[in-house]
Amino acid sequence: MKKKRGNSNNKIVMRVDNRIYGKESLALASRVLSDRLAVVFRKAGGGAIEVTLRNAHISGQSLPRNAPGLPPPDKSADGGLEFLTGEFFNEALNQECRLNLSRENANIQKMLITKAFLSARADSREQPDAAKGKTFEREVNKLLMQAKKEMAVQGRVRGGK
Repeated sequence: MKKKRGNSNNKIVMRVDNRIYGKESLALASRVLSDRLAVVFRKAGGGAIEVTLRNAHISGQSLPRNAPGLPPPDKSADGGLEFLTGEFFNEALNQECRLNLSRENANIQKMLITKAFLSARADSREQPDAAKGKTFEREVNKLLMQAKKEMAVQGRVRGGK
């Protein structure tokens, strides 16, 4: 989990466990909030990442006033940096979940694309005779079974059923 290492009026420095927040999800979260936060990453010991967060307007970037979907400007000493820090880590978790889901569904996606291409190939040719049709069907079923076996193995490795 994250540990607060330091806080001043214009920045917050956090030490983040990279097993929870991956580099890619942190980078994506920083892009999503780039209009409100300036984010700097550094490697820290023990497989951690040091994340420094600053208000974008304090860092020399312009901050839109009363933009749709943004909370009203914060008059607190840190300019709402505590709130934005929470938003950043919430977005990082959202990105991490999205990336994990994408990885988990990669084999299903490949299987569906393969099936679609094989079906398109069969439709684009002249109508195959019965022997060719059965061979084609066997090949598709073989590919589907291989994909299902791979998904089952991955589920067991991740601690699934």
